[in-house]
Amino acid sequence: MGIKDFSKIFTYTREVKFADLKNKKIAIDAMTEIWRASLGAMNKLTDANGNPTIHINVILAIILDLQKNNIKQIWVFDHNKIGHNTDKLEEIEKRREKRKNAKNELDEIMSKEFKSFHDENRITILEKQAFSIDSLIISDILTLLTYFNIQYMEAPEGYEAEAICASLNKNGIVDGVYSSDTDAVAFGALTLWRRNPRDKKIYEYVQSDIFKQITDITENEASIEDIKKISVIMGTDFCEKTKGIGAKTVIKKYKNISLTEKQNRCIDIYTNVPSSTAEFKDFQYNLEVADWLADDKAFNRERVLKLITKNIK
Repeated sequence: MGIKDFSKIFTYTREVKFADLKNKKIAIDAMTEIWRASLGAMNKLTDANGNPTIHINVILAIILDLQKNNIKQIWVFDHNKIGHNTDKLEEIEKRREKRKNAKNELDEIMSKEFKSFHDENRITILEKQAFSIDSLIISDILTLLTYFNIQYMEAPEGYEAEAICASLNKNGIVDGVYSSDTDAVAFGALTLWRRNPRDKKIYEYVQSDIFKQITDITENEASIEDIKKISVIMGTDFCEKTKGIGAKTVIKKYKNISLTEKQNRCIDIYTNVPSSTAEFKDFQYNLEVADWLADDKAFNRERVLKLITKNIK
């Protein structure tokens, strides 16, 4: 989610791989990565109790790939009991209703004795729409991070992970934010490494380059305040977009557009972020994780050991 049509408004600085970020320090928006990893749960990889395990596979691979490139990582989670503002609650309720409708339609299709080709395709779509992350999935990822001695933190109540990631970046604690959510840019992240969910590539967006793109069109020096206004006009998780304004024209027109009360509240959300700090831990290759994965999660012990030892320098 995040800023609507973000990639249509702003051009990325470059396409990167983890190898291009060698020796960097990054803050990871944990929930966006866990969500992406968990959507593969429909492939039916499960433990002995029938719980999905694909999310562990995906996150483990990310952790080891980052470490292989000596990238210091800190995972930032949304607050465990998120006290969302009322505007975000409206968006959450819409998503909840969408999941409920998808689940109802999915139950109806699954109750059929015979399923058509159309039904099978629709099932795949509905399974993704009905999916939600539960506490067990979060617990699995926290266990992985703990085994490898990777630093993680929880956003303060009332704030979300991308805001804290951006704050860590602004304060020089990390070199950039890794997230598929573009809100981090409006929160003031200096560098965003965004994994595009469509083509699976990672694109780098640098704040100074975005300023230049705005300046080239408006012929006025740009600032973070311009990014915030453009973002709320296009629509975010916290407010709806201004009607009649598209990605191709928003930079030309945004200065003359009056914001709604809700959009102004959204700018306040992007502005009022607590100053954040954190310390990195030394990564540890803990082979005991193979016991946990094999005994509790039905992984192949030898394959896990091979994957981990392959990345030990």
